[in-house]
Amino acid sequence: MVGRHDKRPVEVRIRTSVKINRSRDEVYRFWRNLENLPLFMTHLKSVDMLNEVESRWALKLPANMADVSWEAEIVYDEPGNVIVWQSLPDAIIHNSGKVRFIDTPDDGCTLIHVTIAYQPPAGILGAGIAQVINPMFKKMVEDDIQNFKKYMDIGEIAEEIAVITISEQPD
Repeated sequence: MVGRHDKRPVEVRIRTSVKINRSRDEVYRFWRNLENLPLFMTHLKSVDMLNEVESRWALKLPANMADVSWEAEIVYDEPGNVIVWQSLPDAIIHNSGKVRFIDTPDDGCTLIHVTIAYQPPAGILGAGIAQVINPMFKKMVEDDIQNFKKYMDIGEIAEEIAVITISEQPD
């Protein structure tokens, strides 16, 4: 891969899906608040909304080597159904993502389909490195989506415990 002669940028695309035990609107609203993403995406240090569609993303790097951040924008938003974003043209890491929210036959459950894509920096050398780290990145994205499921499901459990605790209090 490192010896390639093709000058076109390489894009790495990861797709994964998971069923969440929450309503579609609730799952959409939580994800649409991009500042929630670092709660379950372990590779993100922060996401700060700059306005309704633009945001600044920062990565967590091992041993706090350096700050890597970029700005992105939501390019398509169909409330309750789909969110699509992409990094702005001057971003150090060119990336994009899409999340679809779909009702399931199970009452109150949502299937999310997530696609994350990025172009490795450093041209052809970066593409060669991406071939090596892509399986690790794919696992990281899949783990983050499973973390999202756990985060949403635990929230549901915590609400149920709170209701039980309140209802068991003596009169």
